Amino acid sequence: MTMMKAYARTAADSGEVRLLDVPLPNIGRDEVRVQVHAFGVGIHDRSFIPRGVAFPYPIGTEGAGTVAELGPQVTGVAVGDRVMFTTSLQPQGGAWAEYAAVRSDALVPLPAGLTFAQGAALPVAGKAALESLNALGLRRGQTLFVAGASGAIGSLVIGLAAAQGVRVAGSASAGNHAYMRGLGLELAVDYHEAEWPQQVRAWAGGGLDAALAIQPGTGSDSLKTVRDGGRVVTVSGDSAQVTPERGSTVQQIGHSPATQAKFAELVNSIASGDIGLVIENEYPFAEALAALKKTETRHARGSPWWCWTDAHRPRALFALPPAVGPQQQPVHTLVPPDLPVGRTEHLGVGGAAAAAATVRLQGQRVRGRVVAPRATRRLLAPEPAVMLGLVRAVKLCPVSS
Repeated sequence: MTMMKAYARTAADSGEVRLLDVPLPNIGRDEVRVQVHAFGVGIHDRSFIPRGVAFPYPIGTEGAGTVAELGPQVTGVAVGDRVMFTTSLQPQGGAWAEYAAVRSDALVPLPAGLTFAQGAALPVAGKAALESLNALGLRRGQTLFVAGASGAIGSLVIGLAAAQGVRVAGSASAGNHAYMRGLGLELAVDYHEAEWPQQVRAWAGGGLDAALAIQPGTGSDSLKTVRDGGRVVTVSGDSAQVTPERGSTVQQIGHSPATQAKFAELVNSIASGDIGLVIENEYPFAEALAALKKTETRHARGSPWWCWTDAHRPRALFALPPAVGPQQQPVHTLVPPDLPVGRTEHLGVGGAAAAAATVRLQGQRVRGRVVAPRATRRLLAPEPAVMLGLVRAVKLCPVSS
């Protein structure tokens, strides 16, 4: 096999991305070739292109799969190992392909409790969330505002910060507020409302200890939410555009080699169910460009992903409708891969008490349980079971065409 399918940028002076036949990537002495089973989609995937590369250039920054070939200097990994990885600015191309060349130090083992699709959704957002929290340096009882809180990075930051005892407020469109509260957010504000900074400051009794500006251009508004002497950390590289005031500090997140080890710990926590992983939607490979276009609107929730073939199909996703009451949060969870798809089932369940429940999906019976609102923060089912929240209907979404 010398050729493979890949979504590739066609030219340096064009943003066009097409599905093409391209050469299989060569690997260096300290690299591995990974057979890609799933890959994540990021807002910058179309534009993260190294200088001087040949076109067409396969795009993509993160994925998961199995190791297919080793460079002669690679140790600590074997052919057939399940891994997740990053491929940002690799000269041989990125993860939106059947195979990817990956530096061995960019590999992280994929635990048995996670699917390839879950692994593909984690590397970029997970590391950014960890680096953000490291830069913020908050302690239990302190307060944090997150601008752009419903995206992949923000979702993880909310859950991780809340687990550390940090009180979190965040901004997003009104339709995402219930979702964010389900992750541990205490105050949700709508950035379309002019007075939202005042709402945040009032909630914190005059200002928060720190703010995280994830989306570009949100640093200055985030600064308005912090107390005198507070801290603003930016993710999108626009810290220089924010002028500190009232004794505050503004900085860009950094990149530390220690993050790789912390990321491996985060992955294990997600695999064990201690931390929730939210994936907004699933896309067959043929619809990858549609997923990219949605992500580029900056209105995606959680981490979109899709899978390559039915042979590597992950657990499917239950997409739940809005909750039916003010205290009832929507839940996103994962179920076994052999369930039928494309049909909405009305469950007729409710009430806050935990109880056993059986769901019938096109003649198949799946044992699950109803969970109380607080328990919905553990969104990832570590076992092949259905986790039901306080909802009225679910739809099992297709993962392949």
